[in-house]
Amino acid sequence: MIVISDLNDDNVLDIVVASIGFDVVGVLFGYVDGSVIEQTAYSTRTGSDLIAVAIGDFNTDNKLDIVVVDFLDGNIVVLLQNGSRPFQSMSTCSTGEYSILLYMTIADLNNDNHLDIIVINCGYDNIGVYYLDMVMEL
Repeated sequence: MIVISDLNDDNVLDIVVASIGFDVVGVLFGYVDGSVIEQTAYSTRTGSDLIAVAIGDFNTDNKLDIVVVDFLDGNIVVLLQNGSRPFQSMSTCSTGEYSILLYMTIADLNNDNHLDIIVINCGYDNIGVYYLDMVMEL
């Protein structure tokens, strides 16, 4: 999965990549001339199988963060920006022992000004809604 957004607030688009079989999120920060710097890899933990990625401000600090879902372990992982060391802070939420996550999207479903995460979980044959202000300590 690939998502494009201005992560570092420099008015230039950046690229975020997450792939099955890899336990890192790749970020390529863009330059004004359209080029990108070499990919910076941020670990989600050894053995992750990332299947979906999204961008949003998950801790309401006006900085864009990255959320990914781990296909086989059923984990939701949020990588937070925090000053000069972006995406070094990570918060993980399990969706259950037998979860197999296939898709994710984000929205503020309950109008509380916090983004929520919605996942399709074929391990439980359901759609899970995770209200971030209630399930994750960010």
